[in-house]
Amino acid sequence: METGDYYFNNAYTGKFLHRSGNTTVNGQSGLLSSLGESSIKWHVTNLEDGYCTIQRADMPNAFLAADSTSSSTVKIKQNNSETISDIYKWEIRIATGGGCLIKSKYTGKYLYSAESSSSSSSVYIYGLYSSGSASYDTA
Repeated sequence: METGDYYFNNAYTGKFLHRSGNTTVNGQSGLLSSLGESSIKWHVTNLEDGYCTIQRADMPNAFLAADSTSSSTVKIKQNNSETISDIYKWEIRIATGGGCLIKSKYTGKYLYSAESSSSSSSVYIYGLYSSGSASYDTA
């Protein structure tokens, strides 16, 4: 994936990766006009080590991060250091059939959004797939 601004939309739930407040991430359905572009727009930066960072498009030092206290949650964390810790690093691969898979370098688990009956749902790092069983293209 090239460095740039993106909207991440869950293929199963149709919900966008959404920032709610300064630290909370969830899945949110709705129109761009009602969600607010800044809450669902993310900046991806490719790093030299094959990973990338996912940052708030409106705040470059606010990173999508694997929570270091829980292996299954995702948060937005401030990083004012030039050093990028593994909690901020993600591998983004093109999935077989389209879309992408987003995997945390820190936990080795994939990003997903749990379905709920409301318009909002929680975003987790899911460990069902081992690194060898997820389906993705290598191109």
